[in-house]
Amino acid sequence: MELSGLEIKVLKCLDTTEKSVDDIANKLGLEYFQVLRTVGFLKLKGLVDIREEEVTRIKLTELGKKYLEIGLPEKRLLELLDQKKEINVRDLQQYFDKSEIQTAIGVLKKKGAIKIENGVIKLLKKVPLPEQELLEKIARGGVELGEVKDLLKRKKIIEIVKQKRFFVKLTEKGLEIKKQLRDENVIVKYDKRVFNERLWEKYPFKEYEINIPVNPARAGKKHPYLRFLDDIRRELISMGFQEMEDYSMIISHFWNFEALFVPQDHPSGEMSFTDIFVLEGELKDFDEKLYEGVKRQHIRVF
Repeated sequence: MELSGLEIKVLKCLDTTEKSVDDIANKLGLEYFQVLRTVGFLKLKGLVDIREEEVTRIKLTELGKKYLEIGLPEKRLLELLDQKKEINVRDLQQYFDKSEIQTAIGVLKKKGAIKIENGVIKLLKKVPLPEQELLEKIARGGVELGEVKDLLKRKKIIEIVKQKRFFVKLTEKGLEIKKQLRDENVIVKYDKRVFNERLWEKYPFKEYEINIPVNPARAGKKHPYLRFLDDIRRELISMGFQEMEDYSMIISHFWNFEALFVPQDHPSGEMSFTDIFVLEGELKDFDEKLYEGVKRQHIRVF
């Protein structure tokens, strides 16, 4: 019977008791779907039985992974108060995203760790935060659904995923073949070496089965520049800046260049990424006093 090197490797790892594909992959140091494809081929040859089981798993989202690394908002607020003892609510924007502030305050108030007087948050006592430990436990795996009820109420930290697990064991035929095993060469990939050494004359090609599950292709993702803009936006907002929800896309040359102290002969004033419209009449969307101050600075420097 023709067996590839990988099939032999997996077959040697099996016996008549069930083993999960995850465990086999970990033991052999192989990719999960690589092993899953291989046991699929072994099943077609009658050497293994495969049992499929649907399981529910709890996973960290991208936000959950971030909080695992830097800490949940309430943990970071507790650490901040441990240093400062008290802090004005308005000053929290320096340390937290806007969406995190209410959550952090709400959790710590509920636990009796803080109180708020005249807009100032004061630390009453340090309290345990099992939610942070739960994130670490989820990352390691093996968390039951009942343990994460509180985290499920909070948006986008964890997600429930239904997955299929596959369990494999040898058939009687597989057990007999395993006893007779010897390494056999099968061509898995047609590459330069196969061509140069004419290996197809010595070894058979591996057959393929298109119905065996493979690793799903993830085609779409956010453009790196958009991710960069999101990072910049978060940084600026954390520093106290506010994002304008509605603003004019057409503003005078004064605000775009002169007020930013760009010399009037600078080439950026005529670059293609800005559209310049020359209007009839006079457009004054600035204060005369400000204009004179900017003018004096331009004359002095440029």
